[in-house]
This record gives sequence, structure tokens and C-alpha cells, in this order.
Amino acid sequence: MAGTEHLVADVEVHFAVPPSFAASWLTDFRPDDGKRWFDFRDEATVSRTSTGFRIETTMSIGRSSNEVTIESPTHWTSRGQFFNRKGKPFHVTRLDETVAPDNGGTRHRLQMWVTPQTVRARISLLYGRRFAVQSLREGFSRMKEAMEREYSQSTQTA
Repeated sequence: MAGTEHLVADVEVHFAVPPSFAASWLTDFRPDDGKRWFDFRDEATVSRTSTGFRIETTMSIGRSSNEVTIESPTHWTSRGQFFNRKGKPFHVTRLDETVAPDNGGTRHRLQMWVTPQTVRARISLLYGRRFAVQSLREGFSRMKEAMEREYSQSTQTA
């Protein structure tokens, strides 16, 4: 029972770094990214593919599998599926991320769509949307601090 795709989050963040640095930093996927930025309990499995990355994450509520495609140096997408603890499909995800010059820095935009696969997933979408946006904003706030610190350090040593 596939549902309708819903825009769950549309988040923009300004980074005080050049777009090329932000894009490189944001697409340097690491196993501990979920733990560092979004308070996940476990590390992910990250592997390179011919067009980007495959990221698999296990969480207390299930597991996700995502294919990230690097579309261009300033645009990448992700398509994935989340499975519940019993291994049954729960929802399908689609992310679209871009970076662009913005007031001497970079504007990063993430849009996330979710397609519920069960009635329970539809209910979860209703109640979980606010939490998803809050989690993304908090994670990107932590990323902003780390990215800007790393950029500052790289320009001081250059």
C-alpha cells in the first residue's frame, strides 16, 4: 500500500564558507555522521557507488538504506527506504540538496519528501513532521559550527 509523497521538510542554512567548501564538506559522508549531527545511536555503513554513495543505518526503530547521487558539484539527491524493526517497508524517502553563493557565503537547502508505505507510517508522518524538521535544524546547526571552524582553520594554515 504505497501512499502519496509528502514534503516533510524544507530547510535552509547559511554557512560562512565558499560554496565549493560547503559542498565538499556536506558530501564527505562518514559512518559517524548520524551520531555526530543527528544523535543516532549507531554508525552507518557508507560505501561509494559509481554515482555517489550508499548509506545504510540501523536505528532503535528500524533501519534505512539510501542511495545518494552526486548530480553536480552543487546538487545531490538521495532516494531511500526505511524499514521497521520487523524488516517491513515503512516509508520511502527522497532528498534534494543544493548549495549556492549567498552574501559572501553559502546557502544550503535541503528538501525531504516521504511516501508512507503503511497506515501506521501515515499516522507517524502526521505526528513526526515537526520532530523531523527540528532534528534537521539542530543537526545542521551543529554542522554549521564544525564546518565554519574547519574552514577557518584551513585558511589560517594555508
